[in-house]
Amino acid sequence: MKPFILNVLRAAVYELRFTNSAKGYAVCSEAVEICKARGFGKLSGFVNAVLRNIQRAAQAGERFLPEDGPERLSVEFSTPRWIVDIFEKTYGAEGARDLLRSLSERPRVCVCPNAARITKAGLAEVLSAEGVTAEDFYPEREDCLIIRETSDISELRAYKDGLFHVASASALASLDPLSGRTPENALILDACAAPGGKSFALAGKFPGASITAADIYPRKVGLIRDGAERLGLSAAISAETADMTKFAPAFEKKFDIVIADCPCTGLGLLRKKPDIKFSRAPGDIETLARLQREIAENCVKYVKPGGLFLYITCTLNPAENADNAGFIESLGGAPLEAREILPRELDSDGFFTALFGF
Repeated sequence: MKPFILNVLRAAVYELRFTNSAKGYAVCSEAVEICKARGFGKLSGFVNAVLRNIQRAAQAGERFLPEDGPERLSVEFSTPRWIVDIFEKTYGAEGARDLLRSLSERPRVCVCPNAARITKAGLAEVLSAEGVTAEDFYPEREDCLIIRETSDISELRAYKDGLFHVASASALASLDPLSGRTPENALILDACAAPGGKSFALAGKFPGASITAADIYPRKVGLIRDGAERLGLSAAISAETADMTKFAPAFEKKFDIVIADCPCTGLGLLRKKPDIKFSRAPGDIETLARLQREIAENCVKYVKPGGLFLYITCTLNPAENADNAGFIESLGGAPLEAREILPRELDSDGFFTALFGF
């Protein structure tokens, strides 16, 4: 089959089997019209015949997939079987279905007000004046607004004036364990900082803090500097190029707080980065878990005695989360707080965060 025809059939069969958005005859009719519109009129009869046969078979009770189980979840949520298996093993069958459904929803656009310049309510007013709908979706948080009715955020006057930066509610919530535990004028290392969202949020959360935002890629370090300058936070944030898999003597026991938002499989980000499902492979888990441990092993050496280490990932996978938290504990970290943020909790991304004292 020609790839275009195959994909028209795939989309139509998915709609027939897994959605209630249209009647069967309408699905078949639309598939035929799409083929004609794209110059495949001679094959439109073939497409119609295949879909009508599938429709009749379904009406007769013929099963194309098991009624439940990992194979069905894999097809229903367009997710590779190995990811489904991880979720089922971790959360059970119903938990996996609930998680996959949540990760398939449309992502919200969340912004964090620049606390140095404006309040959440003030930002909502400014955005409204620009024609942007700002929704206080998280009334208990001062660092989150959901925005709608906008296309290119970087063209907004409020963005150019440094009144906010983009950050998911879950990413911001991953920093919550530091609240009430951060000393005044703290020295903070954001060890895997790009694109800078956590550093920007920390500068607003702890106005007296001095933050070193490090990343291995010079281009990304440049983006952090640009963002800090736009937000008027350059005095609080110093962006540096550094490889956290290599020990840096200049950082040893220097910081009150070290944060490592480590590279990971990103399975908590599937709402806004669905391509991760197909760009990742099962072998990536051990490779990334090993990299995370290398980073953590160096980063804990940068914590002052009595300081804090915050380990963060944006994945939902025990090998990269709970197992690595156990590894950090074996390095001498005293567990203070650990939290898995599931997508449905904040209607946002999936994150894991664990705080340790050293």
